[in-house]
Amino acid sequence: MSGTPPVLDMKSILSDRSNRVVVCCGAGGVGKTTTAAAMALRAAEYGRHVVVLTIDPAKRLAQALGIRELGNEPQR
Repeated sequence: MSGTPPVLDMKSILSDRSNRVVVCCGAGGVGKTTTAAAMALRAAEYGRHVVVLTIDPAKRLAQALGIRELGNEPQR
């Protein structure tokens, strides 16, 4: 084992049209919201239709996505 962390090939994951749902979960403070937002933004850049949901009462997803607030209307 080289001790090098594995590389996540986002291009392969997001360009595969068979992927339908990605769930980011784990303990508090590990970067779930940041990861979900980054993956959603990249998927949208690849032309995918993306829905991002959160149940986090801290409401950090809007901040991570670079928008003022979350709503029920599509954003571009």
